[in-house]
Amino acid sequence: MNLSRLLLVPGPPRQRPPDLSYAADERPPLVALLSLATQHAVMALSLSAYVLIACRSAGVGAEATRLILSGTVLAMAVATLLQAVGRGVGSGGLIVHIPNPFYIGIVSGAMKVAGPSALVMIGLTSGVVQLFVARAIPYLRSVFPSQVAGVVVLVAGLSLVEYAFEGGLGLDHASAVQLPEFIVFLVTFGAIAALSVWGSRALKLYALFVGLTLGVATAAGFGILEGGDRIAAAPLFGLPAISLPAFDVGVGTLAALSVMAIMVGLDTLACVVIIDKMDDAAWRRPDMRRVAGGITANGIGDIASGVFGGMQVAPSSANIGLAHASRATSRVIGLVVAAMMLALALMPKLTVTLTLMPGPVMGAVALYAASFLIASGIELVASRALDSRGVFLVGVSVSLGLIGIAYEDMVSTAPDLVRALFEDAVIVAGVSAVGLNLLFRLNSRQTATYVPTGEGGSAAVTAMLEKQGSAWGVRRDVLNHAKLAAGEAVELLERGGSPRRLTAVTAWFDETDLTVELVHSGDPAVIHAPAPVAPGADLDEAAFQEAASAAILTRLTDRVSSGSRDGGSYLLLHFEH
Repeated sequence: MNLSRLLLVPGPPRQRPPDLSYAADERPPLVALLSLATQHAVMALSLSAYVLIACRSAGVGAEATRLILSGTVLAMAVATLLQAVGRGVGSGGLIVHIPNPFYIGIVSGAMKVAGPSALVMIGLTSGVVQLFVARAIPYLRSVFPSQVAGVVVLVAGLSLVEYAFEGGLGLDHASAVQLPEFIVFLVTFGAIAALSVWGSRALKLYALFVGLTLGVATAAGFGILEGGDRIAAAPLFGLPAISLPAFDVGVGTLAALSVMAIMVGLDTLACVVIIDKMDDAAWRRPDMRRVAGGITANGIGDIASGVFGGMQVAPSSANIGLAHASRATSRVIGLVVAAMMLALALMPKLTVTLTLMPGPVMGAVALYAASFLIASGIELVASRALDSRGVFLVGVSVSLGLIGIAYEDMVSTAPDLVRALFEDAVIVAGVSAVGLNLLFRLNSRQTATYVPTGEGGSAAVTAMLEKQGSAWGVRRDVLNHAKLAAGEAVELLERGGSPRRLTAVTAWFDETDLTVELVHSGDPAVIHAPAPVAPGADLDEAAFQEAASAAILTRLTDRVSSGSRDGGSYLLLHFEH
């Protein structure tokens, strides 16, 4: 029996983007599948170096570090598997997990006090909090519109830029640019970018693999490969250990961790939105059920990290960049990646080898991921019409997020409260965007009415819709359709010789729908799809104009209806958002 078909139930209907090589519910051929899964596994395990950073900072010994690394990789496998499976405990997308870089400070501080056993309480607390967040988030769609998601994605990309250039230029271990590292960086990034942009459909699948291979080979030529002693010291096979919890983790640490776990949901939301958008050419808004599934998978992964004594996990934006480069988002890839992680968790020598990827090579990959995320974030923000409130929300949130990036040294020496507020750029920007969205009420149900007072006709109605649509944050394509349809409706109602006169226009918007009601005197307009006209048949001008208006309205709207109410008539234009 095909295991992937047993585990993966087809997702909701989507409009497949034509440039995808393998979409979410498609299965790549075996060779392509193994190649793509290997690239994702190498990428994720390279970022397991976050575990080594936390352990080194806490002064943890070599054997304890090995066990923590193995437990972390097991948790990554669990979360990646659940994301691919979906079914309410995952997003149903290709989302690969890595050690959570947001938790390095908390994990390191807790292990200094209570040792590696502190990871049990940290994992369990973080996981349980995220499970509660996942249950609440489907009811919070108005809190996370495209503007907020776009800000989070944009700042997530910007936060990778410093890491990319520090590693790419050798500034992570020297005070001046190092030419060998810079050459490795250029070779790696150039290969990835060239194959992603100009490569054939087949070559795009191997863009990262080719880039990594050339980068490592170039690094070996310059003699900047390091870590042979760590590889030699690691055993070939090893089992993770199930740790007993340390209950002396401070209450303040657990409280801060709970707040951090809630904020990590924003990062998960951004990753789910991006992979969902890549899978659907007709994407309109975040699917909060998929977001809830994504947060649930991350929460279960954190609980698994606590059980196995590992570091907590998070979705990898770098792996999403890889999915974009290869144009492959198949969920089957996620299953194979999870299986590879599970196997590698039992082989510490290979795991340690992958964590020692040269800095310039990882910097090049991070720069590609940053480029994709920045462009995607701008696209999400620009998909909505923005008034002054929207401009203020985006500008202030991004600016606050940049404080932690541009002034990292200043923030690191600031008082504890300031450091907690600004240490992570993604969380700062996300909290700011959510808070300003609630303050400005950008996505609560909004209503506006226009009463004609003289000349103006369709121009006045479209101007009213432009003003209100921008204030409400209506998607630009929907707003343009509404303006064209409303203008045509006014022309239809007040066309010369018609007894109908427009008396009021009311529009309302609630994030999922935009509705425009035109109230008028006279009989209701009858709108229906025009019947085909036989060649050569006579059609008077009035009938032709009415048929043309009906065709335009039925084409521009998702639904149009008319009727009588309170002694007058109305024409209702409905647009799905």
